[in-house]
Amino acid sequence: MVPIAAFVFIVLWWMLVWIWKGRKAQDRSLLRFKIRVGIIASFVIVFFLFHPVILRYNFSMFSCRALGDGHTYLIRDTSVVCWNDSHSSWTMGVALPGIIVWGVAAPLFALYAMYHSRRELNSPEILAKYGFLYKGFREQYFYWELYIMVRKIVVIAIVIFLYQINRVIQALLCFGVIFVAYRFHELHEPYMTRALNSLEVRSLVVALVTIYCGLFFLTGDIDSTSKLVLFIVLIIGNLYFMLYWIITVLSTVPHHLKKSRPALYARLKFLHRFEKGPSYEQTPVKPSPQNKQKIVPDASTTDGTTRATAAIAE
Repeated sequence: MVPIAAFVFIVLWWMLVWIWKGRKAQDRSLLRFKIRVGIIASFVIVFFLFHPVILRYNFSMFSCRALGDGHTYLIRDTSVVCWNDSHSSWTMGVALPGIIVWGVAAPLFALYAMYHSRRELNSPEILAKYGFLYKGFREQYFYWELYIMVRKIVVIAIVIFLYQINRVIQALLCFGVIFVAYRFHELHEPYMTRALNSLEVRSLVVALVTIYCGLFFLTGDIDSTSKLVLFIVLIIGNLYFMLYWIITVLSTVPHHLKKSRPALYARLKFLHRFEKGPSYEQTPVKPSPQNKQKIVPDASTTDGTTRATAAIAE
């Protein structure tokens, strides 16, 4: 209900904007255009924010387990008997269409819209409509956010549908999906800046370490000391990522301050050293196999995979 309420609120909000500004607008066609672009951009943001939550809820409607009385019950609410008339109606009438719409149709529509406008991705109109989905990625990887959505859908499906089959298999499959995503990211480096690529790599590595350590807990064959060591490793890994994320975000402050408050930035001279820090280093373009032999390495350049989030930097 929350996403539906959000969509209704968006429509009502832009209707109020039209009523309020329409009375004084000299060019109503321009105002109409801005409102249409604003509605599309708002829908895209809400879709991105609520997408995993809605899919997790819809998938959970199919997740049932037996409790020994000959019936199966919904895992998220054990008072609901699975596949009776009420549950079947909700599952086939709400959950399944929700999966089709949010898990298949909406991402495909977003991909079609961006692909159709792929030569105009830097135009103000397309940026305002769909920039939330591709801003920060290199031009040839404008679709990467949708790939990340697909990865999330696969992980959610594994977590929901394999819950009662085997926890170890469930964890191994999630580990495999995230490892493939890690290698895929390492090969392509889709983000525009080094810091954001580095941030994504670290998030995937921490996820892999978390699942790997969790596998030991699932075996039930380790002593309390080993559990404590693994727990400490998990805490350190996740704290490290949180600290790195905070530092990356804070490193964008000088850039924002220079653009919005140049006088204040000029007085805070200690921030100047961060103006051209690693957060804004562009990702080097990897040579294609055909041109690899034609490129002479420059000893003055540095090799690395760290860069800063364009989404934050903007």
